[in-house]
Amino acid sequence: MITPTSLLYPDAFLSPLAIDEAVHRALDEDLGRAGDITSLATIPEATKAQAILVARQSGVIAGLPLALATLQKLSPDIDVRAHVRDAARARLVQLLGKMEEALAPSGWLVGTAYSIADIAAVPFVKRIDEEIAPDQVSEKHHPRVAEWWAKIQARPAFARANIGPFATTYS
Repeated sequence: MITPTSLLYPDAFLSPLAIDEAVHRALDEDLGRAGDITSLATIPEATKAQAILVARQSGVIAGLPLALATLQKLSPDIDVRAHVRDAARARLVQLLGKMEEALAPSGWLVGTAYSIADIAAVPFVKRIDEEIAPDQVSEKHHPRVAEWWAKIQARPAFARANIGPFATTYS
């Protein structure tokens, strides 16, 4: 399964013809007529491999559509899953840490009572809890946020708002 380019960076467009041409040139240069001699000599043809690539810090991955096209050209049945939310997830977890600090004095984000600040945070925390980092809105990781979230969800206005799930599936 190749992750569609549109899911990785929806504003980017690279012509499929340009990608194909670049992949052909790169493979011709790297493999030549004989192919990868070392791999051919040492790795049985039916060998399956698995890799997980993780960035050590946040950044921008350049050329992902080319990398995916190259892998697919080498092995048409390859299964590639790109997860590009890790850096954003880390920033949102940091946000929960800041909320944890803000909730310390009174259990509410601003002041000593439920306010517009709490209301404004609801969609963000719901999305984090539901989809992005559900393990983080917990007694173990962010106990004040978890307690605040439980108080918010228990409010009659929350039930009346009937906020549906944010999760969207792509095919």
